[in-house]
Amino acid sequence: MRPALRRLAGRLPLMAASLALAAGFWFFVNAREQVEVGYLVPLAFEKFPPRLVLDGAPLEAVYVRLRGSRTAVEAIDPQQLRVRVDLAAARAGSNVVPLAAPLVVVPRGIAVSGISPPAVNLRFIVRPRAGEEDAR
Repeated sequence: MRPALRRLAGRLPLMAASLALAAGFWFFVNAREQVEVGYLVPLAFEKFPPRLVLDGAPLEAVYVRLRGSRTAVEAIDPQQLRVRVDLAAARAGSNVVPLAAPLVVVPRGIAVSGISPPAVNLRFIVRPRAGEEDAR
């Protein structure tokens, strides 16, 4: 065997180990890479108070920033995202309902990094009971 070929063959295990180590580092960095994306997410109004109705057209969606690994972010189905707005404490008149990360329905492995606007202004009026309309 030629001396150059013998030296190359002697270093083959070291080169293979170096290649495996480089591939491992690449996978580790790529898998842990965090990316951030933004979506326009619809509001889902829940627990409407009895006898109250919304006065005017409410905001239909908010801009939500989501963060996660590249693979988790690429797997997001925008149709499944929503922001739950609990209206159980709403009263007649103007109501400011704060929006927070726990209210956003997102898949596992995804974190909410921001919501814009941070609150929704809603105005409610009392729905007249049957027979009360223009009884004056």
